[in-house]
Amino acid sequence: MVLRAAFVFPYGLKIAFCSKSRFSTRIRKTSSGRIPVSGMIFAMSCKGSFTLLLITSFLLGHFVQELADASLKRLRGERFFKKGRDEFWASAEAEPVKSAIWTESGLALGDVDTAFDYCLTRSGDAFARRDVFLATSDLSRSFLVLAVFGVAPACRLAFDRTHSIHAFILLVACYLGLLGLAARLAWIRMVRFRRFSESGVFRAYLGSRPARNTESG
Repeated sequence: MVLRAAFVFPYGLKIAFCSKSRFSTRIRKTSSGRIPVSGMIFAMSCKGSFTLLLITSFLLGHFVQELADASLKRLRGERFFKKGRDEFWASAEAEPVKSAIWTESGLALGDVDTAFDYCLTRSGDAFARRDVFLATSDLSRSFLVLAVFGVAPACRLAFDRTHSIHAFILLVACYLGLLGLAARLAWIRMVRFRRFSESGVFRAYLGSRPARNTESG
């Protein structure tokens, strides 16, 4: 189903651009200054099609997000998106955080997820950029999936634009190279901003604590 939609997608764009010119010709006013009934009906149908396009895009956006999340967890492990907090908690940089949690609450949190939730709650709005980091990471993740889905349309476009097997292979290689570059860049940004959103919580917690111990000393 997805592959079929991918093959049809380039032709859908062509129809959409052609419909714009048809729209301008169908809604021309008559000599009396009134828009004919056929033009009004055509305009209403275009408006309904645009609304349907927005609803479909909204639903497909959620589908792409969930598909990307499930696929990456399946391929890279359940804790792939939590790798940033795992690496931070296992490093020496986590010792001040553990000490601060013990001083503040008297709790020795050995589980990284529990410590993460604690620091996220205590830091409050000190790490407001986390939402931006998560949104950027999720957007890059969607671009990664769309780059994979773009393989089928790229092959279809190369097939329609060429008339020999050698030209087809060359054009497909160029398209796949561009898609691979886009996927690589999306992967780098996805991992980078996801780690920023995870490890930054612990650093924001340390930065949000009052410096009363230093002042008293």
